[in-house]
Amino acid sequence: MIKINLLPHKKIKQVDKAVMKLRAMVIGVIALTVLGVGYGTIHIYSEKSARTKKVADTSQRLAVLKKKAAEAEGYEKSRLEVRQKLQTIQELNKRRIPMTPLLNGINAAMTQDVWLTALSVKGPEFSIQGIASDSRKNAQAFADALQALPTFSNVKLGDVKDISTEKKERYSFTLTGKLAGYEELPPATAPAPAEKPAPKKK
Repeated sequence: MIKINLLPHKKIKQVDKAVMKLRAMVIGVIALTVLGVGYGTIHIYSEKSARTKKVADTSQRLAVLKKKAAEAEGYEKSRLEVRQKLQTIQELNKRRIPMTPLLNGINAAMTQDVWLTALSVKGPEFSIQGIASDSRKNAQAFADALQALPTFSNVKLGDVKDISTEKKERYSFTLTGKLAGYEELPPATAPAPAEKPAPKKK
């Protein structure tokens, strides 16, 4: 069989050029699409990696700041405790009340369920503020332990308030008492003014 191309030679070339041009355009569009998708994927992974690193750095800095805040809080608490103890010692010295029996007695009555927040002394009488954990009974047990010591008398437990949180059970309390065997010192009297000598008679 013999095939004869009846299209003019020029039109065949034009058709071939149009097909090649269309093919080039399709290939170009596909290439641009692949490049765009690849760039977008790389950008997304890069952005995700950068954000992950930023979150990790922020968490690390936050942990350091929390540690420094805890240390500062500890320093401040220690400073206040030392200041309070110095004030208590000064007050005891002013009142001429022996410090050792008072502090030794309190230390003997203390347990791990009770800690003190304030101590004030006026003459032989004292007042203690503290916090008890787990149960109101711990505050009463501390007051009973003080009362049982020969150093103290008239120990009474005052207000007990529930200051518990969701995680911990806590109770604040106040108690008063007296050092046994020590009476209030009388106020110091000022020395009487010296009498002026009588004027000599002429």
